[in-house]
Amino acid sequence: MKNIIAVVFDFDITLSPYFQQDIIFQKWGIEPNECWDKARKFMQNGYDQEHAYLRCLIDYNKQKGFELNNKKLYEYGREIKLYEGLSKKNNQHSIFDDLENLLKKDEFLDANIKIEYYCVSGGITEMIEGAFEAHNLNFREVFACKFDEDESGKLNYIKETVGHTIKTQKLYMISKGASPKRGDNPNKVNEKIKVLELKSYDDYIIDDSDPTITQKNKDKALNNAIKQALQPISSKL
Repeated sequence: MKNIIAVVFDFDITLSPYFQQDIIFQKWGIEPNECWDKARKFMQNGYDQEHAYLRCLIDYNKQKGFELNNKKLYEYGREIKLYEGLSKKNNQHSIFDDLENLLKKDEFLDANIKIEYYCVSGGITEMIEGAFEAHNLNFREVFACKFDEDESGKLNYIKETVGHTIKTQKLYMISKGASPKRGDNPNKVNEKIKVLELKSYDDYIIDDSDPTITQKNKDKALNNAIKQALQPISSKL
């Protein structure tokens, strides 16, 4: 697995310019601040941020009779818009195409490099997976918050949360090549995947809103990022 580069993204305000929960609030006809204010009160009583907002969604679901379930969350996720240049929906050209095309360059072919995409987010797994399916994006795994349902099929329990400290745990699992979905045990996986760590913001971050950024600049930034990730790999070839 040493020829694999893992590219890891957050979701809200990273891949999407919006907070995914806003779609739920819109469907329910409530103001977002109404829920976030309740969440802040839970946090004042010792809840962490993720448990607080998930508890609010469960409470609204019970009290208002919204009948939200994981299937609906997935469908709501399909409505999420991404930043321009990311979606591959309807055969749109995406930055993910640019990354894959880079690996076809002669300087990278001998290394037989593969790129895997991951999402680590404090959002909701089903919504993120719905968004990726709708935009035709192939992410290997999503690490995010999860609900469980009661006997009637409504959201009633918090299954998993992903906060700031848990995100570092998920990055460790990715670097070990461990996948809970496959039933892997991280302690028994020894080979590591290279997780791309950006050392210079100016060299590797591409701002499409900046009119001075040309396609040549973008190609150079992507090329530099791949070369950086390849350094420990090429030294062992």
